[in-house]
Amino acid sequence: MQNFFLHPAIRAHETGLTASKQLLEYAIPAARKAGIQIIWLNWGLTQEDIDQAPPSLKRTFGRRIIDQSENMQTPAKTIYRSLGSELGDIILSNGDHIDGGRLLMRDTWNAKLYDPLFQSYESSQQTTKPDKWFHK
Repeated sequence: MQNFFLHPAIRAHETGLTASKQLLEYAIPAARKAGIQIIWLNWGLTQEDIDQAPPSLKRTFGRRIIDQSENMQTPAKTIYRSLGSELGDIILSNGDHIDGGRLLMRDTWNAKLYDPLFQSYESSQQTTKPDKWFHK
């Protein structure tokens, strides 16, 4: 549940946003209360991953997509060509501009956990069972 999939500056994914709210309100607190450690498994590709990816994966992410919420001022946010392609400038709701980074590449804004989820992850780092984050 990363910025690329959920952040309104890129796309409005109502189902994903609803799921993230449910996780934050119910599932994550219940798991932590029960002593269950949270595991975050997210995209965080390297160039080597892209070079070795099977053709089927490259094809899935290799088509051009323009969703219904296309914003003509920032077309790069809804159009991409392949894994690792540049998303370009992203305009946040407060008017700030950020570099979206290469699509789903490790250490980029778009591959970072969606902010409310990232805040939950960060707050766990001060506990006896901190969340763990893995790249797939």
